[in-house]
Parts: sequence; C-alpha cells; structure tokens
Amino acid sequence: MEAPGRLVPVATGSIIEPGTGIRTGDDGLVSLVGSDGLQLRLKEETGLWFFAPELGCRLDRGCLGVRRPTTDTSSSSFKVATPHLGLEIASGIVVIKVVPLLSRVAVLQGRAAVAHRNGWRLDLGPRQEAAAAFPELSASYQALDDLYYAWYWKDPRP
Repeated sequence: MEAPGRLVPVATGSIIEPGTGIRTGDDGLVSLVGSDGLQLRLKEETGLWFFAPELGCRLDRGCLGVRRPTTDTSSSSFKVATPHLGLEIASGIVVIKVVPLLSRVAVLQGRAAVAHRNGWRLDLGPRQEAAAAFPELSASYQALDDLYYAWYWKDPRP
C-alpha cells in the first residue's frame, strides 16, 4: 500500500482508505473484499489507486479482477479507469489488464459498459472482450483465455 512517500505492507483484515494506492510486486497477489460483497483481485506487478466503492479505482498497470455481486440495494456501478478507457460494472466478473500501450477488458459474467477516451462506447456481455489504445477502441470479440484464467487462478503457495 502506498502511504505519502513510502510503501507500507498490508496485513490481512486491513481497512483500505479512499485515496490509497496499492502496488503489487512480481510475487504479489492481493485480494480485497468489501462489506457489500465487492471483490477486487490484483495480480503481480499491478498499480491501482482506490478512490471509494462508490467512486471506483484507477488501474495504471497490471491486472485487476472485479466481482460485483447483484444487489437490490445499490443501483450504482463500480467504475474503473485506465489510461485508455473508462469502465462501469453493474454486476458480474470483469478482468482488466493494462500495459503501456493497451488496455484489455474481458467480461466473464454479467455486463460492462466501456467508454474510450475519444468518446466511443461499447457494451460487453458474458465472455466478450475489447481492447483500447490511445487512438482506438476495438469491436468486441470472444474473451481470450489469459484474462479468463486471471480471475480463476489460485495461488498454489500455502
């Protein structure tokens, strides 16, 4: 976790305050669970700024999995921003991967609305994926296995 000017390890059960930056190293896997059932999973070499459940987060690099349960009490969606696009997840499981020139979004379950920096919009359904670079947003295509397994992969270490 990033505190002003330094990195601080995060222990199980820690509360993540809005505005906190979270970075994982080459061996880091982080799972965050909110009181509303929202789950965030960060893979290795990931950089994320967490704003608040109602505001979402910014993914600067790496791989983020989001599971937003269907609830009758919340009509708002969870928002994720990357350098290339914005994303709104009402419910379901979505995996986002960011590298310097490209952001990829795969919807495994549920639906997500994608908005490119240039104003283009795309709705993705189950097992659909799209990619965005600075100048363009792709059409949707069948989700590729690497993002599918990014959510379902478990750490083999005890």
